[in-house]
This record gives sequence, structure tokens and C-alpha cells, in this order.
Amino acid sequence: MTHDTRHRLLQLLDLLVDDQATPEQIAQIEELVLADRDAQSLYFDYLCLHGNLAWDAALGVASPEPVPAVAQTAGWRRSRLVRAGATVASAAAVLLAVLLVRPAGVLGPAPVAIDTPNPKTNRPGTPDPAGDGSSGTAKVIPSVPMIPPIHIAGANTPATTSNPPSAPETVSPPATPAVRTDVVSVVGLIDTHLNAGWTLSGVTPSKRADDAEWVRRVYLDIAGHIPDVAAVDAFLADRREDRRERLVNELLAGSDFARHFATQWTNLLVGRSSNKPVDRVSLARFLRRQFHENRPWSETVGQLLTAEGTEQENGASAFLLAHLNNEAVPATAITSRLFLCTQMHCMQCHKHPTTGASQDEFWGFNSFFQQTSVAERDEVNPQTGQRQKVRALVNDPSGSGPTFYEDLRGVVRVAYPKLESHEVDSRAGVNRRQELARLLADGDRPQLARAMVNRMWNHFFGRGFTTPVDDMGPHTPVSHPELLDELTAAFVASGYDVQQLIRWICTSSAYQLTSEFGTDNQADEPSEGVTPLFSRMYVKPLSAEQMFDSLLVATNAHRSVSWNEVETRRQAWLDQFYAAVDNDENAEVSTFDGSFAQTLMMMNGDLIRQAVSGQPGTSLYEVLNEPGGEAEKIRRLCQTALSRQPTPRELSRLVELVRKYRKEGRQPVEVALNEGLSDVLWAYLNSSEFAVNH
Repeated sequence: MTHDTRHRLLQLLDLLVDDQATPEQIAQIEELVLADRDAQSLYFDYLCLHGNLAWDAALGVASPEPVPAVAQTAGWRRSRLVRAGATVASAAAVLLAVLLVRPAGVLGPAPVAIDTPNPKTNRPGTPDPAGDGSSGTAKVIPSVPMIPPIHIAGANTPATTSNPPSAPETVSPPATPAVRTDVVSVVGLIDTHLNAGWTLSGVTPSKRADDAEWVRRVYLDIAGHIPDVAAVDAFLADRREDRRERLVNELLAGSDFARHFATQWTNLLVGRSSNKPVDRVSLARFLRRQFHENRPWSETVGQLLTAEGTEQENGASAFLLAHLNNEAVPATAITSRLFLCTQMHCMQCHKHPTTGASQDEFWGFNSFFQQTSVAERDEVNPQTGQRQKVRALVNDPSGSGPTFYEDLRGVVRVAYPKLESHEVDSRAGVNRRQELARLLADGDRPQLARAMVNRMWNHFFGRGFTTPVDDMGPHTPVSHPELLDELTAAFVASGYDVQQLIRWICTSSAYQLTSEFGTDNQADEPSEGVTPLFSRMYVKPLSAEQMFDSLLVATNAHRSVSWNEVETRRQAWLDQFYAAVDNDENAEVSTFDGSFAQTLMMMNGDLIRQAVSGQPGTSLYEVLNEPGGEAEKIRRLCQTALSRQPTPRELSRLVELVRKYRKEGRQPVEVALNEGLSDVLWAYLNSSEFAVNH
């Protein structure tokens, strides 16, 4: 469906729900919807959205946020939904389907069969139980009660009675139940919401991943690298029913978890490039401590935003020291994007192109940083004894007053410290950064918590509730808004417990699924632009750090060189792909995409050549010196690199390859075997399977 077709269909649907569409316009809608699967999906989503909101408006229920993508039209108005309450149900019956809304806890009658065109692959909203996309088959979606006609004061619907309405009965609101944060309750919540989406979309999730696939996945996601052979052997030998839950807890308690997440957030906060004047080591050390001790996320963000002193004294200072240049414009933009998943950088000069947010909002946020400056001073390096210049964050609460900026007409205006509708006292003596940290964590579902839940979901599933993950707002559709809301409330109620949030996600049924397509969920492919249903595990490319660290685990190559040399090589390799850029967020450009060509380039480096040479201490050396024939050694190498056993066909071909070296007879049998197995390991490390997390 083209952009023009989508725009035209949305205009016609606006008229339809307003009960203003002519018969000719209704015919145009029918023609557009029958001709295109995407138009069908948009049609269903649009009418379901309007029906839900009309129902909510009649009952006095607030509209859920954020508003789905179909609401991004110039003609969107809440009042329209209220007026359309009585017309939505009949409008849906005009074309292909009935408008279906399932109130919570209500089960509908038998499924409704709907004839659809002949799609090759099924999409959400047009279920295909047979999974074959065959022509003329009845597509079945669960039937739910129709929305009854709703008569609202002021709506364009006739009154059903001449009797005046009785005065509304005053009902006290029920007490808000305590939010459950235990694993069983929250995992049940996740499973319930995702299962409801699968049922509504007519999708059957993929099968459960086997232990070999799952153990590699959870190690990469939590520890940042693949498991070693001993860890795989121990997990596969474990027959306890709760072995997966136990492993999640074990990984969260390990040092690799803190190191992996500290690396990720150091990259987000200051980038990977080594050509920036920032102490990445001190910042990473601070973050490792926070994640290892499982400090509340609100505390970690608060310390990053309120830090003072040098990077060496306080590693948290490195974040703002890296971004307080250019009137703190980079600090303003990156703080909003990272911690709130809200894009503000464009609002520095003009209104937000989709939300309409103003320059005043950007500069009001910027005003929180105006009391802070960067000072340089001379200190003696305790290691070298040399004097050096160091930078320090200096906060001056005596600073007061507004921030000045130019609007689009060149008029100088003022902005006072303000976050959304919360204004902060701008007089001297008020520490604005402390006030900002307090406001970010205020309430039972603050954006700070929503953003972290969205980021963590994206980390483990490869897709967040929004796309992109760091641009949340009314202009960005949310795949599962109710689930995001409830997970946010649970995260806040847990005390911003990051490890507990990870337990909820990694224990959910969706996280246990294989990455292979099932019989009828091939349409669940977010890379094609459809809303993710999480009916399977989406394949994720390894990050640069995951790739490097996994190679070390698979080959034990670091045992043949010093740790300092490995770290030097790691940074040198990362510098090939990342470079700093002087822009509104002090960002960096990256050429790393986890492609086969880049993987191959790394494989041909000195570290990997040492690994496949069979030097003492490497994985290949250990396999070569273990008892067993070619087949057993190949199985071991496969488990070393990919955490699984080779398939029968794979094993047969590799055994044949290794024996070919021996048959040539140009060198001793033992040397030929070693070379053949070295090539097998090299092939596994070069495979696309090694470069992804599935």
C-alpha cells in the first residue's frame, strides 16, 4: 500500500466513523480494502481503535497512551470518537468484517468466518488457521460481543426515549490493588497479554526452544558472550524442571552480567570511540558496581544526572562531562533520548515534526543543566608522578534565572526549568539537577520506568514495544500498550529492580520460544514493517563486544597472550568501526553491522589465527588431545562454537572433509587430522550462525 493510498483510506475512514461518508465513498473504501492486505490490516486496526475509544468515552475511561499509528491523521479528534459511538459497529459491517471488541474477562460466542483474498503469508488481523494461505478458505478470528449503540449527550445520534435522563449515581472508586512484583504473577501477566494477541491475530507461536538453543541465547543476553563447553555440558545434564529459572538467577549473580550491562550503557552514554576526552574506564566501573549491587535504576540515573567532581573521583561524572559542551544542548538531547526514550534534539530550533512539541519544552529541559559547568585543574597522576589536567563537574546552586533562546522568528525568548507540566523554582539555592532526578522518578508510572522497560524488552527480544525503541510518544504506535503499562507499574513497585525485570522477561513463555517459524506465524516478521507479536524469538546480530568476547570463549585464544594485549586488540578492533561525530548529541558513526564480510575480517586477525593454530591452552589444542575419532572431535568443536551438536548431515560432510586431508598422504596422519579439524573450527567461527543470537 502506497503512502497516498494509506492517506486516502484514512481520510475516508474518518468520514465513515463520523457518519458522513457517501455511498460512493463507502464503495471506494470497499475497493481499497479488498485490493490490498495492508489496507485490510489498517481497516481492522482503525475501526477497532475507534470502537474501543468510543466505548471508553461512553464509560468515562481515559484513552490508553500512546495512540496507535492509525491515529496519526490530521483529522484525529477525541470528540469524533465520542460522536461515533453508535456508528462504529454498523460501519464495520459494511465491508469485510464486524467490529469486534472484547471487554476484559468476557468470552465471545463461536468464531466468525470471514472470506478474504488469497494472501501468500498471513498478517495480523487476517488469520489463516490452515497456515497455507489457500484461496477461498474462511479466515477465522475469535468472535466477541458487538458494541451496543451508545447514546452520548451531544453526539449525532437520535435519542431512544423522550424521558429525561436520571441523575448519575455517585459511586466511590474502588481501592487500587497493590501491584504484584513476584515472578509468577508478572510472568503470568506477560503470558496472558501475549497469548491474547496471538489469539486475536490467529497466530500459533513457535515451539519451545531446546536447551542448547536457549542456553546460548540467555548467556549472550545476560552475560554478553556464549557459554563455554563446561557450562553447556552442565546445563544439558541438568534434568530439574526449573533449570532455566535457576540459570537466569545464576547469571544475574555473576560478574559477567554487571560487566556486560555496564559496557552496553557506557556505549550508550559516551559511545565506543576512544578518540573522545572521556574516562570510559571510570564510568564503566561505576556502572558495574550499580548493576552488580542491583541498585535501583532510578538511583543510577539520579547519580548520573547529579554527579559532581572529576571522573576519577566519581565515575558517574563522565556522562555529563562528555556532553556539557555547546550550551548543554547535547546533554539535553541525550538525557531525554536515553532515559526517557523521547527525541528532543529537533526541538532545539523548531517544533517537533509529529508531536508539535515546542522549542520552549527543549529549552525548559535544558535549563536544568545551566547551573553546571566544567572546570579544569592540575593534579598529579599517582601512577606516573606527572602533573596533568583533569576536568571536573562544578555545580553552582546560586545560579538562577531563565535560559535564553531564539525562536523561529529570531525573537529572543526565555525558558525556565520545566519537565512536562512540572515547573521548578528557578531562584538561587535550588539544585536544578537534583530536582530533575526527582521529577524523572515521580509517580507510579513515570516515563523513566516506561523507557527502561521498553529498552530491556528490546534487548531480550530484539524488538521493543515501540519502533524505534528510543522514540516513544503519541506519534509512535505501541505493540502491547496494556502490557507496557502494567510492566511499568510493576517495575516501579519493585523499586526499579533491574534484575527482577530481567527475571520477568527471561522466565516468560515467549522468551522460551525457538527462533524458527511455526506453521502459521511467518507473518510475525517486524523487519517487514508489521507490528511484532513476539510469537517466536527474533534473530539478533551480535554486538561488536559480544562477537569479540564470544570468540575468546569459543577459542580460549586469550590464554596464549596477556590480558592487556587482548584488551588492546579489542579496542583497536572496535576503533575500526566507530568514530565520534560533533552533532547535537556528541554521537558517533558506526560501520559495524555484524555482516559476514566484517566477521571474516575479524576471523583473519592475529587472535583467531592463534586460536585455530592449536597452540597449548586453546580450545582446539584441548580437543586435539582428547580421546575419540573424527566424529567425536567435530561434535566437540561444534558445541564449543555454537553450543549445539552437529546435525547428522553436517557431521557426515565434515567427517568426509577431515578424512580427505588424511587420504592425500602428503603429510603425517596426525598433522593432517589437526589441519582438518582446524579448518572445521575456522568454518564454524565464520558461519552466520555464530554471528547471531537466536
